Amino acid sequence: MKDNVNVGASESVNAPEDAKGKKAAMKEEEAPEPSFCEIDPKTCDVDFDAVTLAKNAKARAAAQIVARATSARNQQLAATHKSPFLGNSTTKGIIPTSASHSGQVRGYDPFDQTGVRAKHTTLMNFVKANPAYPRRPKNSSIDCYYILWTPKKWLADMHMEAYINVLRLRLSKHPKWFVSDRICFLNSMFGTVWRRDYNDFKNSEPNDDGSGKLLPPGAYSYYTGKLPIYCQTKKTWAYEVDHLYSMLHIMGDHWVAIWISFVTRHITIWDSHAGTKYASDAQIDEAVEPLTVMIPYLLQSYAPAEDKWRFPYTPFIHSRVPGTEIQNIQSGDCGVYCLKYIECHALDLPFPLQLCDKNIRQIREKMAAEIFDEIGARGHDKLDATGLDIYDRKV
Repeated sequence: MKDNVNVGASESVNAPEDAKGKKAAMKEEEAPEPSFCEIDPKTCDVDFDAVTLAKNAKARAAAQIVARATSARNQQLAATHKSPFLGNSTTKGIIPTSASHSGQVRGYDPFDQTGVRAKHTTLMNFVKANPAYPRRPKNSSIDCYYILWTPKKWLADMHMEAYINVLRLRLSKHPKWFVSDRICFLNSMFGTVWRRDYNDFKNSEPNDDGSGKLLPPGAYSYYTGKLPIYCQTKKTWAYEVDHLYSMLHIMGDHWVAIWISFVTRHITIWDSHAGTKYASDAQIDEAVEPLTVMIPYLLQSYAPAEDKWRFPYTPFIHSRVPGTEIQNIQSGDCGVYCLKYIECHALDLPFPLQLCDKNIRQIREKMAAEIFDEIGARGHDKLDATGLDIYDRKV
């Protein structure tokens, strides 16, 4: 009977060419017209994050199995052997990481001036080629680099992100230069957005088990290493990443560096004006609180069921390193100190005496030259805010 079609035969690669042609024609005729509709997020009750998580469940589970195996193979110091402050610990010699511990030179000197003059000349040629030079139109490449290399000029988000991108690029190309390949550098947008949306998190109603609160935009993308976009790590926090480095913009005009450790559940703050207490302890506490609360919540929410016990909702602790560390005496260079704190610590280096106000011009010129040389920033690049949409906010 004609209705009793042998499906296996019709799909065989050995079917005659005319049969294939007829079948293709039938499919083409029967194919429905594609239709599209625009969804209004205000009236739609679809949980887009739940759909996305369900679609990626198998892939995420497989990735976390691999990540757990990788993590198990990486030797780690016990929490009692890790200090949130700089300083030599004899126990840290258990895992040699740098010249100060293993006797082997690795990484690079972040204050070495070799080759800087030539790079700075190339940068100046680019700046002078701008038809507006020597004027400095606002937001132009001339103005951006002028601010970057001039002492006492406050650095904006674009400057901070540009140098963080340099560190991200170096880590992706030369992971052995750094204290570990299980670190990640985050952009300034991370802290800014998370602090902005903290009240939304606190005011959102959780499920009976405590889950389901509103996390900031891009939370899952940060967790899986898809943000920041530049040099994506695609590594999962707490499985393939042990430490995060970033910065916080506080009081409207001050940058502080932060080191977030998943191993010790601790956030360390390096403040170049800690000695003068430009930002009080209460102001630091307020600035860091959103991260101490929402990061452990994120880790617990996205962990697979069998691992949730490892990630309690309990907030991380935090502390500001005392002002006995290298400090910025003059005003306006806090962004430079912030970035150099991050770079030195990630290289497993102590904060050197070269990091001082006396040397700030050559430090700034080196940073500007390296930004132009290594990532080709033109001074008016858009901030990396891709992916920050409303549908990424609910767990």
